Amino acid sequence: GRNKLFDITVVWLEQKKKLIHRRLAAQLIGLFVSCEKEDFEKRLKELIPIVVEGFLTEGNTQKTGRFVRVPKVIEDQEGTSTADRDKDHFLFQLLQSTVKIATNCPAFLSQKEYTADLETITDHATHLLGHPHQWVRHSAVQLIGLVVTSYKPSEVAAVANDPSLEKSGFLMSDTKSRLKSLAHDVVAQLIPSEDINDKFLMQCMKLLTYLTEIIKDIQATDDSKLSLLWLVRMVQKMINYEVVHSPSSTVVRTMAFNYAAAVSLKLSKEELSGIAFHLLKPIARQLNVDEDGDLKKAAREASVYIKKKMGADTYNEAMAKLSHLMDVRRAERKKQRSQLMVTDPERAAKRKIDKNLKKKESMKKKIKMMKMQTYKRKKKKDPLLDD
Repeated sequence: GRNKLFDITVVWLEQKKKLIHRRLAAQLIGLFVSCEKEDFEKRLKELIPIVVEGFLTEGNTQKTGRFVRVPKVIEDQEGTSTADRDKDHFLFQLLQSTVKIATNCPAFLSQKEYTADLETITDHATHLLGHPHQWVRHSAVQLIGLVVTSYKPSEVAAVANDPSLEKSGFLMSDTKSRLKSLAHDVVAQLIPSEDINDKFLMQCMKLLTYLTEIIKDIQATDDSKLSLLWLVRMVQKMINYEVVHSPSSTVVRTMAFNYAAAVSLKLSKEELSGIAFHLLKPIARQLNVDEDGDLKKAAREASVYIKKKMGADTYNEAMAKLSHLMDVRRAERKKQRSQLMVTDPERAAKRKIDKNLKKKESMKKKIKMMKMQTYKRKKKKDPLLDD
């Protein structure tokens, strides 16, 4: 019956030389978990060491840490060897099945007998945040999120503040280093792309929000940069990257505004006040843009949450400072452009041409969007659905 099929699945998963069998086995395990739910816990003792071995043999990628940067998003399989493709699919199926185990079997995350194996698996999941395929990184973030949120933020912060409390577990040992490394790697996922998945960004946002809850209670030291301000500034850098390098993309800014709203709900008034200036900076910039749309709506919603937590007076004071700062910088840039016409007319002319080209492209996109909206409005309803 089912037990015999599971035994065959385990045998396939152990076949190191036949990756296609291992991939199918990893997929079958996910089906077993979906079918048996919490009853699957009885199989964990036999299965988990083999899952760990799967990550150890096929999951070795670049090291985790602040220097991990996500490669260019690859969604097609062209130019990928069959062996690499099979390996990628195996890793994806193994991650997905482990996510299902963590979701349906509470013992996997809570019982001490699995702590060491879970730590090894999660470490390899963080390695995979540098994988070229987004669907592998998405599964890795899902798994890391489940593991991280199984800890109480106050418990992790206590260990970070007092290393003598360290014990076995992903965030229970070398805590500050792991938190810092994980924050860097998650923020590094926020690279604008037409192919980037909204659900993937949402997973990243949720994980960053939980890391914020942990970091807020960690005491600042001379040898560690770990702080709320440090984390918010990293997110702000990715917003600036999108504005400069991919102004037509809004995915990162939308996620960042949602993150700002979530953070304002989790932090106290005092904690929020310490990072409010940096948190509000991109929001204020977006609210000053004439264009209306989803991005401005997200910025407005975030500002409402922040204002509610900070209080109207403190919020208005911060926004007034930011508005003044933007006006000063705008005036400085205008002055520099005027001077450039005299000091380097050729460069000034080139900038003007580039600006006009961008305006034309922007206008084309607006016209295209308007045509699409008009088409949707004119689209007739099915007469069979009318009364």
